[in-house]
Amino acid sequence: MLRKFSACRRFLSSSSSSSSSYTASASPAQSSSTTSSGSSTPSHLDGPELLLPRSGHFYLDPFTPADYAERRRLLFEEFTRRLSSDKQFADFDRHILLVPSAQQQFMAHHVPYTMRQNSYFRYLTGHLGADAMLVLACNGGSGVSDFDTARLLVHRQSETERLWDGGEPTPVEAAQRAGLLDPANSGLYTEDEEAAKFLADQMTSAKGKLALWYNYKEPANGNLDRSLVLAAVKQRGPQAVANIEPVLDRVRWRKSAKELAVMRRAALIGSEAMNSAMRATKPDINEAA
Repeated sequence: MLRKFSACRRFLSSSSSSSSSYTASASPAQSSSTTSSGSSTPSHLDGPELLLPRSGHFYLDPFTPADYAERRRLLFEEFTRRLSSDKQFADFDRHILLVPSAQQQFMAHHVPYTMRQNSYFRYLTGHLGADAMLVLACNGGSGVSDFDTARLLVHRQSETERLWDGGEPTPVEAAQRAGLLDPANSGLYTEDEEAAKFLADQMTSAKGKLALWYNYKEPANGNLDRSLVLAAVKQRGPQAVANIEPVLDRVRWRKSAKELAVMRRAALIGSEAMNSAMRATKPDINEAA
């Protein structure tokens, strides 16, 4: 088995990687390009703007705001292909897409599990906080080049939540990270109580036939499903509801060079960890040793 993991590591190391600093090298010495900190793996010395708070800790996001904007552009292309091939939506005038974050889960009262983000939401925004939602909208028909509405609905932590749960990105920081905040236009995020009004306004102001693209059968966030989506639908019901996730799946099947590099790096870390564990294994020891 040890030989198999070593072979896997050699294969991954020999695979081509992108120009990203996430290389497929097994060690810094084998990499032809190093970061300013002298390592092939990025650190806070190379890109402090990529170190983001997550419940009092920090994580390194290899993807930039431009990467998230590009993913939304690819989603629009795939979405328009879906519309052109589905006669059901041929005469619809307006489409609203909702992609919610995950909901914080608790093991006991005020004792949360580690937050596991909804992968669809994270893919499009990079935001790891709970109780947030991405709203995208566009008109139907030909001649539409992009979503005319892209809004991040986010929760602003209270001081008590920040002290108890640890710091999360502010709404402005979340919008910047998602590539949604133009310095000339700070209106691309909406907080808390204003979020319900924004979504309801999007529904009621839509002219003609309206399609809502949202996974209502298995909502990722029950809180938002009740407080935002159902409240907005009561204001004006759409003529059709469809799940946006199969469309997103088709976008996510196609990996960018940077995504492939990150996947190779993750595979190498797992392979090296398994090899290290097997080398340390010997008779009469258990997992607690």
